[in-house]
Amino acid sequence: MYVNSTSGYILLSILSNGHSSIIQAANNIKYKCVVSLLNSAGLKRGELINLKLSDIDSERMVINVIQGKGNKDRLTILSTSVLKDLKIYFKEWNPQIYLFEGMRGGKYSLQSVNQIIKKAAKKAKIKKILQPICYDIFLQYIY
Repeated sequence: MYVNSTSGYILLSILSNGHSSIIQAANNIKYKCVVSLLNSAGLKRGELINLKLSDIDSERMVINVIQGKGNKDRLTILSTSVLKDLKIYFKEWNPQIYLFEGMRGGKYSLQSVNQIIKKAAKKAKIKKILQPICYDIFLQYIY
């Protein structure tokens, strides 16, 4: 077990691969898509909330990340299971511009993404200390 001496938070290297239940613990299809994309596509939270509908390329099974970390554009994979969930999400929520939009339109907030992850982790009975800055790394290790 590794503990950060300055903050006292448990480092993520101790998380095991048995925590994939966080995806099933998401409350609805929108939340499931958020958590699944962060995990399977390796997206950062900031990249996720900036995704537009046009960034999803279902024919080539890729996601276009525009101006991601370091203001760089890149492609990442789109898994078939996430694509199936996204199709359900599109029908149910009907986003207009951004892939994930807030209640009044516009892009989703980082705080909302943080809350989704916290609630899903709690429901999945993951007891590790999670801080928002660690979510991006955490979700890459739960599968």
